[in-house]
Amino acid sequence: MQRAVWLILLILVMPISLVDGRSVHAVHDEDLFPAGDMNTPADWEFKLHNSFTSEQAANDGQYISGMISDSHMTLGIDLPQNIESSTVWASATSTDSNASIGYPDGAYTWSTGPDITLNTFDLSPYLSRTIISVDLMIHFDVPDALQQDKVRISVINNGIHDLVKTWGNTQSGLFYMNSGWSLEINDTDGWTWNELSNLEINLDYVSIGGTDDSQLQVDAVGLRIEMETPWSGTERAIGVSTNTVDQWPIIDMNLSEGTYDSVSIAPCGLESEGGIWTTQSLAKPSGQSWGRIHVDHTVENSTLIIEYLDDQDSWSSISNGMIPIISGDLVLKISFSSTCLTRVWVDINDPSIHIDGNLNGAILGLDLERSAWTIQVNGQTVSNVDFSTLGAFDLTFPIGHLMSPESLELEIMVKSFFTWNSTGPANNLSLRVNNLNVVGGFSIVYDENPVCQKIGSFEMEEDGSGLILPLVARCSDDRDDADELEITFQNDAPDVIEVDLTQGQIRVRLIPGASGVAHVTTTVVDSSGNSWSEISTFTVANVDDSPQLAEFPPIVPVELGITKEIPFTVSDQDTIDNDLVITTNRSWATIDMVNRLIIVDGPTPGFTSVLVTACDETSCDERILDLEIRALPDLSIEEIRVMTELVFAGDIIDIKVMVRNSGQVSATMITVRCLADDQTISTGTIPVLMPGELGSVICDWQAPVDDSSVLLEAIVDRGTQIDESNEDNNQDSIVIAIGEAVQEPVISDGTSSFQVSQTTLLLGAGAVLLLILTIFGLFAPAKIKKIE
Repeated sequence: MQRAVWLILLILVMPISLVDGRSVHAVHDEDLFPAGDMNTPADWEFKLHNSFTSEQAANDGQYISGMISDSHMTLGIDLPQNIESSTVWASATSTDSNASIGYPDGAYTWSTGPDITLNTFDLSPYLSRTIISVDLMIHFDVPDALQQDKVRISVINNGIHDLVKTWGNTQSGLFYMNSGWSLEINDTDGWTWNELSNLEINLDYVSIGGTDDSQLQVDAVGLRIEMETPWSGTERAIGVSTNTVDQWPIIDMNLSEGTYDSVSIAPCGLESEGGIWTTQSLAKPSGQSWGRIHVDHTVENSTLIIEYLDDQDSWSSISNGMIPIISGDLVLKISFSSTCLTRVWVDINDPSIHIDGNLNGAILGLDLERSAWTIQVNGQTVSNVDFSTLGAFDLTFPIGHLMSPESLELEIMVKSFFTWNSTGPANNLSLRVNNLNVVGGFSIVYDENPVCQKIGSFEMEEDGSGLILPLVARCSDDRDDADELEITFQNDAPDVIEVDLTQGQIRVRLIPGASGVAHVTTTVVDSSGNSWSEISTFTVANVDDSPQLAEFPPIVPVELGITKEIPFTVSDQDTIDNDLVITTNRSWATIDMVNRLIIVDGPTPGFTSVLVTACDETSCDERILDLEIRALPDLSIEEIRVMTELVFAGDIIDIKVMVRNSGQVSATMITVRCLADDQTISTGTIPVLMPGELGSVICDWQAPVDDSSVLLEAIVDRGTQIDESNEDNNQDSIVIAIGEAVQEPVISDGTSSFQVSQTTLLLGAGAVLLLILTIFGLFAPAKIKKIE
């Protein structure tokens, strides 16, 4: 008995459905770091500093650069040639010119003929440097102008004299004692330090004639040498970008679940002095692979042993940060002592950072022990590569250990440290990153079956009205919108009812004269093929035949404000006409049963419908009359006015056509055409006519000379481009009489042979008047008669 009670209770608490409708719809790879394609410079921030400057300070790097260009990142250094100059003065003389030895001090040796020769330049401090250029520096004066005499300066290199400068025929003296005179001197094969040390500089005053023009006064002779000079420095270039991910490809173990053996839950996590914690079984995400196992704990050198249950159901040891070799679910067993487990997680797909690029340039002058490029992920360095190897690189580093659910931001920083200790030559080196991808991200799209509210079963009567049942509005799906769901019906009795879907609703229509039971299976399917279905029973009872209303035209136009009579047809096999009742659901749509007319006086413009119901003593039939109630203009020719009382042959006259809009809305761009005897004489356009407004156009016309009367017509909107309530009143006409052309009398001056008498003029005028009266009699209305 007790077992039976437990069985009943178990049945009562069991869920109604034992099937989990959730299924994997799609699995996608996710790019965790889109900025790594190097296509969008705005995704990256560059910081250029001296190596000892804070990264938050303003950029102060002088020789480094960082940029995104042509789909790659470049972090580089461009060291210029470091050049300094130094002047070394001659320290010996072979001509006893001791006052000219050393740096300029105001003391000088003078000569009016004998040579002044200086030599011996002490260059020992510079022997390890590279010579760039050499200038000869001389501080001297020639007080007076040289009329005949000359001053010549020669450079003697290994006994070879090279005359570098000659002065003669000067307008004044030469004064270089204070500022000095200089000239670049060259050697065909380039100067060497030994050559420069042993150079002799000879200064010669060449006296011509018996009297000297002046004298040569020499204070000092030196060599100003430009050379590459050693220098050093250190700078840092950084490119950094941050992306917010939707989720990390990791799964954290719940420390509060599993099996504990001598392990206790503590504020820090799990504590033990020699216990074992076995995790619950962890399912691998669909379509993915296991990554690395990670365990964080408080004491670094404590005992920690990690094992996992392999595919042979055996425990296998694994190191922290390694990948288990397993195809199914994952179970971990962690033995630990004297430490606290703070976090245990496994990453999925071994998320890694992959970087490829090139190291281009030269490492000349770089201190390779203090120069390198690094990658940091969320503030942790994952790689440190020196500059010793130039060329292409392709590197991958795991980063699953740096992912935490506490933050969904992925910050990647590429740093280049350039430290140089150079002898002075120019040099450049650039780190080019083509791609920096973070692989391992994924997303799984789950799909559920659509869910709809219950449709139910219904009882109906033969020849009764159908049913409109809401469906789409009562359905939902986790992925598709309700109107995107595919709906089908399976009807096992199509001779009893017809079922279809219209505007998201189930429409059930009865087959005339049919009765019985129909089972309709409604199936709703989403884009993934998941479905919901229900079987509904429709019972149609057998009853007398109902009246039959014939269908109406699809759309019946009705003009606003004008009564419209719409014929209808009704029949009933079991009822005489007098017993039929026809009604509508609109107060402005009434029934004329005698003439079988629906009299409609539409209240407002627009599309609307009228439900027309025909009933006998027991049943009814309904039809929907769809109406388009329109408010239209009504254009008509109100008057054709000839703007002169009498028209004579050849006269040019104005014809004014008056057009009125008798409709309910305005009309625009109204074309009016004027015709004379069916020939177009002019057209005009009225821009706009408001309801009730009268407008006009003027038509110019020349009366013909060969006709006594003309039919003038005016047609508005001849092309029927404007929809009107009445298209039959767009034309009007009048007949006008045309008199003979009136000729001016000619007074004879004795030279003309043509004369018009006064009698002739009077006769012509009388004939025209008689013609006008005759035409008026023909077209005038009948005489009014008095009725007794």
